[in-house]
Amino acid sequence: LFCELATSKRKSERIDCKPEIGVNYFHSQEDLNTLKSAIGYMLSDHKEGGASKMVLFQDRYLDNVSRQGGNGKTLVVNSIMKLRKGVKISANRVNLKQDKFVFQEVNLGDKIIFFDEVTSQYFIGELFNEINNFLPVQKKYENQFRLEGQDLPKMVACTNYMVWKPQETSQSRRI
Repeated sequence: LFCELATSKRKSERIDCKPEIGVNYFHSQEDLNTLKSAIGYMLSDHKEGGASKMVLFQDRYLDNVSRQGGNGKTLVVNSIMKLRKGVKISANRVNLKQDKFVFQEVNLGDKIIFFDEVTSQYFIGELFNEINNFLPVQKKYENQFRLEGQDLPKMVACTNYMVWKPQETSQSRRI
């Protein structure tokens, strides 16, 4: 029921009532299938030809002014991370270009890197190389190493902001 509600669409702008499918929400089978695909992708070890994609959970009702939140994005990812070894990174607290230790908690064998609270479209743009090619991991007082191919963890991000628009050309790299 959670997945069905999380992927259903409101019938009106009123959000102060209990969500009920068929009453004040439309069921969206296409969106439910997309969520199932994203969860399945994150739980599997398979990568088509070794290529990775980033799963992005963003609120459905974004106006680029207010944060909605509370729709279960982080709940879904935290549930997946109970089953798959991974690292959670607070995206709103890191600078990918300036901090070479951003991925210091990532280890060989990690399956997921979860970026929580992404606030900018530039954050995801700066990750394209790490999503698709290799991830340089620099731990303090240790030599840098690279994770690539099947060793490269899958990446997932959650946001309450408009950080991706469907008309962008990078759509083929995202679920």
